[in-house]
Amino acid sequence: MGILDDNTKNKTQETLSKMEGQVTIIFFKSKNNCDYCDQTEQLVDEIASMNQKINLEKYDLDTDKQKADEYNVERAPAIVMFGTEKRKVRFFGIPSGYEFSTFISDILDVARGYPKISPELIEKIKKIDFPVHMQVFVTPNCPYCPGAVKVAHDFALINPNITGDMVEASEFQDLAEKYEVMGVPKTIVNEKLELTGAYPTDIVLKKILELKQ
Repeated sequence: MGILDDNTKNKTQETLSKMEGQVTIIFFKSKNNCDYCDQTEQLVDEIASMNQKINLEKYDLDTDKQKADEYNVERAPAIVMFGTEKRKVRFFGIPSGYEFSTFISDILDVARGYPKISPELIEKIKKIDFPVHMQVFVTPNCPYCPGAVKVAHDFALINPNITGDMVEASEFQDLAEKYEVMGVPKTIVNEKLELTGAYPTDIVLKKILELKQ
């Protein structure tokens, strides 16, 4: 039996039929301390089977060290997604619940090569000329979390200087404790900026640019 029910599977396959280009999904699993690796692997298998434009590669975090280092992945389950150009759109933890919609939306945007935000904002995000790491802590039952994750992933898709991570807080409790995640969504940028709640793209951009000052 699959992860997705028949209704969700049919709707997802219909949505993915609109893909405009190729997408590569890199999946990392581990045999150690990874309660959701099997479910996440089953999910990416199901999604990849829905469209031939999706190329799925699977690696073991513990044995495929070179690949893990290449994508800077230290935890599992992890998903890295990119199109014709390598970008750092990443999921740490299973994209379930409300985050499933983010996962599918990301596939469409990565396949297109850019997110559906204003050209003016895209040009401003492209001009960020310093490394930016955005970690968005979420839980599957949080209706506001997908918006925050999508902002981080949109930034990462637009600019190679930016890494956008979804981090499932209950799966990675050590990180949630480190960053004092008491509520979600909570975004940590470059270990300095903390944003609790879902912010519009232009506000996030303004706050990130202030980090350089």
